[in-house]
Amino acid sequence: MRSPKNLAKALGLSEDRVQFVLDSFPAFFRKAEFISSKGTTFYQLHVRHAIRWKDESASETESAEAPLDPSTVNAMIDVAVKCADQERRNSLGYLTVAVAALVSITGAIITLWARRGC
Repeated sequence: MRSPKNLAKALGLSEDRVQFVLDSFPAFFRKAEFISSKGTTFYQLHVRHAIRWKDESASETESAEAPLDPSTVNAMIDVAVKCADQERRNSLGYLTVAVAALVSITGAIITLWARRGC
């Protein structure tokens, strides 16, 4: 279980954005039943709602309580990690473009200023 604040810090995202995602996708994330003494709500990755299956030989309660395959849990964690990594890469890409544009504009201004001085 993690709090939105700790998730935001670990992923390098704003806490508001993490909170929005946690609240927007209840099939993937669910609020823990308890709240910390500081009033912080914790969230869990809720794989059972994200992956639904029906075992015809078992009752609905039995199939819902069946243990999850470790490869399924690992796949869900991999998706979350890859999404966070892609978000971080996109942020770096935008910063790189902005710096390159600023350097180009500065170079053009210096060139024009140097030509006028001659």
